[in-house]
Amino acid sequence: MSEANQGNTRVPDDAERNTAQQGIALGNQKSGDKVATHAKSDVRYWKAKLFKHGHTRGGVRSYDSFWSIRIAHGGKREQFNLRTANAEAAATKAQRIYKVVVGAGWTAALAEFKPEANPPEDATDATRTTVGQLIEASARLSPARWESMETYSQALRRIVAAVNGWDGGTAKFSPAGSKAWRLKVDAVTLASVTPAAVEEWRNATLKAAPTPAERNAAVVTTNSLIRNSRALVSRNIFAKLKSIIQLPGTLWFHGIVLEKPPPMRYKSKIDAGTILRAGIAELASSDPEVLKCLFLTLVCGLRRSEADTLLWEQIDLDAGTIELMDTVHKRLKSQCSAGVIAMDPQVVAMFREWDKSKRGPFVLEPALKPRGREQKQQFRRYRANPTHMRLLAWLRAKGVPSHHPIHLMRKEVGSVIATRDGIFAAKTFLRHSDISITAKIYADSKELVSSGLGALLAPEGDNVVQGQFNAKDGGTTTTASKAPRKAEKEAGA
Repeated sequence: MSEANQGNTRVPDDAERNTAQQGIALGNQKSGDKVATHAKSDVRYWKAKLFKHGHTRGGVRSYDSFWSIRIAHGGKREQFNLRTANAEAAATKAQRIYKVVVGAGWTAALAEFKPEANPPEDATDATRTTVGQLIEASARLSPARWESMETYSQALRRIVAAVNGWDGGTAKFSPAGSKAWRLKVDAVTLASVTPAAVEEWRNATLKAAPTPAERNAAVVTTNSLIRNSRALVSRNIFAKLKSIIQLPGTLWFHGIVLEKPPPMRYKSKIDAGTILRAGIAELASSDPEVLKCLFLTLVCGLRRSEADTLLWEQIDLDAGTIELMDTVHKRLKSQCSAGVIAMDPQVVAMFREWDKSKRGPFVLEPALKPRGREQKQQFRRYRANPTHMRLLAWLRAKGVPSHHPIHLMRKEVGSVIATRDGIFAAKTFLRHSDISITAKIYADSKELVSSGLGALLAPEGDNVVQGQFNAKDGGTTTTASKAPRKAEKEAGA
């Protein structure tokens, strides 16, 4: 039976026994048996559970046009009118409702999908809203990338755990070990995380830093956690957020003033040429994948995630360019991150050789199955992570001084370009969203500059030194140099 005709279906009462208890169901016994293997997070599970309400009048059975669904969870069962005659759309909506029920609770689900039958409860319910409910609701309303949402959520969780004295160690960063830690933190009520408690945690963290360098690192960390956690209730989704969950009148960041950040200025402590020559000499034959990753990050200035998912189709060997853009495997950090990077002829020649031996669509040979943008991810991962780890070990063995040696390669090439061509050229190459970002990091030149005033200390007759100083000084003549020049002029006359 076509979907278009199901809205006006009429069958005799004796056929009613072949339908669902309250109406006609979409899935028959055969399809139901097949769907039984699907998880409740699968749309196909919910498609088999759709039904339409039936009504009997004058001995004739009729059914509603719209599909409905029943959802049971946590000892409670509710029925939802999905308000669509399209089975695919109805199943997708049923899946969404179920995820909200599981993730944010019945109150949030009823407020969003059945508001007419469930008016908002008293504001006192805000005292029961948990960290997990906020994270789930914000993830559904925010247009941010899942990677960004994971960063925002993890920031709030770390603040809540620190305020409650739950360090969690490295488990909170591990996909395998963090589940229990997350569940524990997500159960904390938002109202219990007060600005005073956050301020106390932040001050204690800063005071515990024994050295200026460690205090600067603590300032960066605490500022980052507070700023990122605040993004969960950003201005563009705050009104919608309040319509589906009750928020405390005072949130954890209200009244918190961020510490003045330390200088971001990059100070180069390595030589890009030395690193590059060593890479070619040591890795070209022994580990070409690592050398390829070094070229993408140091020579081409790509971010680690950009290099990880770069496709051969993004490289134009004839034009000598790399085009950075959104793909099914990678969503760029921002629209400003898109752009075209020019490669030197020598670099193009290297990529031509690698192109001859390619085995797949990715520039870095795959080690893990690449993810599609539509796939839900809980943790950040790199598809060529073994290659990245070998590069990290090689860079550290070369004395690269950083917690993030691969990202330092991008900073180093930015410093080289800023020194040679200026910060505007560096901004274009690095694809920063604003010139102020480039200026904060790369305003310093790699080359040391002296004042040139030391020439004034040279003997009065040292015309070579005086000439050098005058050239640097733009032709300015000092008192000490006037007499010799006057004598030369008179002698020449």
